[in-house]
Amino acid sequence: MKSLVIGIMLLGVANLGYSQNSNDCSKTAIELSGVEISPMDHAYFDKVAEGVGSTKVYALERNAASYNVKNHPNFDDNDNKVYHVRFNKEKAEIMATYDNDGKIVYAHETYEDLTLPPAVRNSVYKENPDWKVNGTAYTVFYNGVDASRTYRVQLKKEKMKKNLKFDAEGNSIK
Repeated sequence: MKSLVIGIMLLGVANLGYSQNSNDCSKTAIELSGVEISPMDHAYFDKVAEGVGSTKVYALERNAASYNVKNHPNFDDNDNKVYHVRFNKEKAEIMATYDNDGKIVYAHETYEDLTLPPAVRNSVYKENPDWKVNGTAYTVFYNGVDASRTYRVQLKKEKMKKNLKFDAEGNSIK
């Protein structure tokens, strides 16, 4: 019985040894039709997407960062000009200006009726108890180096309304 178990174990080990085919190490390239890969503008995307809680904002900013300027109808590889592209989707818009290399040199983003990020939401309710959010707007300005982000919140209490501004960290802007 002992020799039968040892024999089955040896057969199992021998079988595993032959299952690895070391002669077929070739790699084949797979071509995907209809798929175009363009480099992402990480300088822009890292600045504007930092701390974004909304998937709508994140998706639109990712589209702008991944845009291939060579697809612009007026693109000329020999010309050193800028290209203006507008991205919009359901109360969201990005107006981006690209250089000839596909880098974003300026962008203005506006979004309406977004869920506020936790830092801003907590500041709103802490400073304004018993008020309800009536509307929100989010604006981003990117100048090629840095981004400024502002949240505008309209509050309502009975027949009264007030408008407030906050930065991305939830600090009130006067």
